[in-house]
Amino acid sequence: MINIVLLVVFAVVGIGLGVGYNFLVIKKYPENRRKANYVLTVFIFFLVTVALFSLFSVRAFVSATVTEKSQLLEQNIKEKYPNLGLVKTGIDLTGIDKDASKANSIVADIRAVLPSNTELGIGKMTYDFTSNLVLKEIHKKLMLSNVSGKLSNSFADENNVMSISSLINGLQKKVMSVVNIVVLVFVLIFALIFIIHIIKSLMIAAKEKKSG
Repeated sequence: MINIVLLVVFAVVGIGLGVGYNFLVIKKYPENRRKANYVLTVFIFFLVTVALFSLFSVRAFVSATVTEKSQLLEQNIKEKYPNLGLVKTGIDLTGIDKDASKANSIVADIRAVLPSNTELGIGKMTYDFTSNLVLKEIHKKLMLSNVSGKLSNSFADENNVMSISSLINGLQKKVMSVVNIVVLVFVLIFALIFIIHIIKSLMIAAKEKKSG
């Protein structure tokens, strides 16, 4: 998942940048604060470079895994349920918002073809929560008025036809959307830590230079 060799390289680069920053900025600190901030700066540069590399590595791994699992899932469903409307011809969603029974039938078909939690290798509670959440969202969108403009961007194709391919593609995008948000939050946290340290250190160094 994470290339250890590249991780070590990024760690060394981070430490090197921290040492360089110490030489350029932290050495201007008051003498009694210099030593501790030398260590702190190297640690922050090390932490940020390693964390960012790890986050993007994990994101790339998850993306590749989701794509692979999605392809396998689509293939398995097509083999197991070749005569299901969702698989065989797809379902035209135009006007579906006016037919609750058809919407319920579509959701039932989707639930029927979903693999079990054991097949996916995840816990039952996590599986039940996630699958119910996704199915509720699909049902909600099916029952919205003017659904053709709302669902085609997520679970249906450009002709507003939901097929097993478009459904899995929509699910894949939903999963990666959540992953991207989580990664972005952590990137912002580490970026904030880095920026705060840089600004604070520059202010202290500038202040010391003026007083000297």
